[in-house]
Amino acid sequence: MLYFVEDHVPRSSDFEEIAKVDAYKREYGKKGIYATYEPSKIVNHLYAKVSNLNKTPVLSGLVKADDGTLEHSKSLSENKVNSLILSGLLTRNELLILGYILDTGNRSFGFRWMSEDSKLSIQKWEQEMLLASDLKNDYNNVIENLAERELLIPKEHTGYGNERLYVMPLSTFNDLRTISEEAKGEIAKAIKECSFPF
Repeated sequence: MLYFVEDHVPRSSDFEEIAKVDAYKREYGKKGIYATYEPSKIVNHLYAKVSNLNKTPVLSGLVKADDGTLEHSKSLSENKVNSLILSGLLTRNELLILGYILDTGNRSFGFRWMSEDSKLSIQKWEQEMLLASDLKNDYNNVIENLAERELLIPKEHTGYGNERLYVMPLSTFNDLRTISEEAKGEIAKAIKECSFPF
């Protein structure tokens, strides 16, 4: 997050530099990573970041093999994603998002006003897969559900502390990539249910 101090500029200032700063603010303001300097916003932003770091284990479930590479050490019964898929608790749209993540490798999802790029990417995937789903209309609910299930975590916040970007932690992505054939079958079934019948 970038914060800019909104103070009056002395007449003796270098106005070319000020123009560069203004251009920088406009560019990053569109991306939502700029805010006016205010100590309470910074405190809230940092608190949210630290809270998320405390929740997210680093390299969870990975161990160093004899050859020095990292391997997934969890059994399928310890794989939270696998268990959740097989529990039958996930909605069809939640399973579709997991299928999308598996197919594309995209783990980041814009939220609310930043969701358009993510929705377009999902729509493109649906067209390639010949799917007819209501995922675009249910997108924000699905992202909220996956966040509450702790499969996604907030990565970026607005200046007011609202989430605007969610990401699937790498450890969770590793779990998703190592799900059982049965769990893969559940995702494939959800995709097939949305396929055009031809």
